[in-house]
Amino acid sequence: LLPAFGSKSGIPFSDVNLKTHEAKSPKWTDDSSLAEVSTLALEFNYLANLTGNWDFAQKAQEVTKILDKERKTDGLAPIYISTTTGKFHGRMITLGARGDSYYEYLLKVWVQ
Repeated sequence: LLPAFGSKSGIPFSDVNLKTHEAKSPKWTDDSSLAEVSTLALEFNYLANLTGNWDFAQKAQEVTKILDKERKTDGLAPIYISTTTGKFHGRMITLGARGDSYYEYLLKVWVQ
């Protein structure tokens, strides 16, 4: 799974071929969704605890730092982030699909 973090920005690609270890964005965009990248903080911290491989936690923490630095409107973040630049892309903000998990995982990571 670590090849997902091989983007220019450190924002993980959404697709990883587990056989070839190739990571990439979908053909139609170089963006990842906010929900996808934010869930990694919780999941990869836990994975690091299970495996003893702290690279998982380190990569997830780097993503969290990138997200923290990005400007948000009234604390709300757009649902797409570029794997190339590490910047939010577009203006769509939603508490539904592609955005909801970001807010959920902020609390869960804090508790973790």
